[in-house]
Amino acid sequence: MALFSSAAAILTAGSLVAISGLHVYWCLGGVFPAKKREDLGPTVVGGPRGMKMPSAPITVLVAGLFLGAGIVPLVASGVVPFAAPAALVKVATLGMAGVFLARGLYGYVDRKLRPETVGTPFEMLNRRVYSPLCLALAVLTVASLSA
Repeated sequence: MALFSSAAAILTAGSLVAISGLHVYWCLGGVFPAKKREDLGPTVVGGPRGMKMPSAPITVLVAGLFLGAGIVPLVASGVVPFAAPAALVKVATLGMAGVFLARGLYGYVDRKLRPETVGTPFEMLNRRVYSPLCLALAVLTVASLSA
């Protein structure tokens, strides 16, 4: 079980570091998965064509949150030792999993709540990439809890 929780934690942390790096890349002018800068906001946030990305400070803050979140499963699995009460680590881990679960599920009802996204690149990426990734991160985060 310890090997499984460690592997889940490392996979989760690695994914969150990659997501953090993607946010930094956007701050530095990167446009993936869009082709042009003016299409980036509508593609990764969802909104009308020409919608701007959130500001650089907000995007860097989000990158930092993803990077910091990567530590939680590592601590929960015991990969990274950290002197914290086990109950606190468990609450933080389950809370983080809950956020990923909520975001993952939200992606499948977003088209009802924001009909302007229907037929956009964001909608397709939301259903095929963003939401499944969040659901996988929720499962992996819970799996990182050591027995």
